[in-house]
Amino acid sequence: MNNEERTNFWNALLKAKKLEDARNLFSTIKYPKYVYRYRSAEGTSITDIGKNKLNFSTSNYYDDLFDTYIYINLDLVKAVATALKTGNIPEELLFDDELRLLATMAKGRDLTKETENVISYLIDFRNRMRKNTWSICFCERYDNENLWMKYANGHKGFVLEYDVQQLIKGVIEVDKGNNSTFCDNCESNVFSSDIWPVYYTKERYDATFYAGFCAVCKLLEQCGQIGLVQQMVSRGLFMWHAERVILAKKWTHHFDEEWRLLLNAKYRIENGCRPFKRVKPSRVILGFKLSDEQQQQVLFQAKNAGIRCCHKMIINDADNFVVEERNLL
Repeated sequence: MNNEERTNFWNALLKAKKLEDARNLFSTIKYPKYVYRYRSAEGTSITDIGKNKLNFSTSNYYDDLFDTYIYINLDLVKAVATALKTGNIPEELLFDDELRLLATMAKGRDLTKETENVISYLIDFRNRMRKNTWSICFCERYDNENLWMKYANGHKGFVLEYDVQQLIKGVIEVDKGNNSTFCDNCESNVFSSDIWPVYYTKERYDATFYAGFCAVCKLLEQCGQIGLVQQMVSRGLFMWHAERVILAKKWTHHFDEEWRLLLNAKYRIENGCRPFKRVKPSRVILGFKLSDEQQQQVLFQAKNAGIRCCHKMIINDADNFVVEERNLL
């Protein structure tokens, strides 16, 4: 998707409020046939090829300092949270239909406990979102020179090609520790994932409404109002807001042409556990500076994984960065 198409998608995402809006939202996404994951030839990257395993990561481990490019009007959200202590929100703060509904649902309830903790939660909201959001990053092109330099160790690594439909269909599993055993405490049976285009913007996305909703849920939980939280969630309040927060990225990185496979937000991951998908790459593409020894290691692991296609990037006589036609497998 080019920048104009990503902008059309983002505008549709901003307008989406209910499940019924999904058809229009997804119609704006121009899915590529394949997406690509750039890897260095260091650590376990090569041996991981033979496992057909894609690990989800949280955004706080990503190298982009401006990932989750948002801001929050803390003064406004604090005013709403403070007003909710008595279950009554002043009319001037009811600036959104969802907040009006929250005020109606909370009216008459005693919500006076632990307000200070909620304010701390709001101040650290961006970091909390980054630590609790699981995703896998891809690019829609295999010949993105920026990513070959950035993530494939200056053309000394390789690229794994994945069929988008296989990525979506792949079953999500959970590792626990070094034993790679299934974690019964993680709600893997409710996991799902979708692949989304990242939106690059010069202006931070205003996540005030969503941060306020999360803060209210936090406040209600601390006051023992779990049923009220479940009621709000079941009514679909703030649907699609988490995706907006996760997919907003600073314009500086628009050359990355990124797509993200997002783990569905309705999940619980125990400490020490890590979700993953087993998906076989459709092709491996070698960097033109990859050493002969590492090339043989990659080919060996690709064969073990059942991958039948491997090509190498070259610079042709016309000084173009292209894939060599010869299949090395």
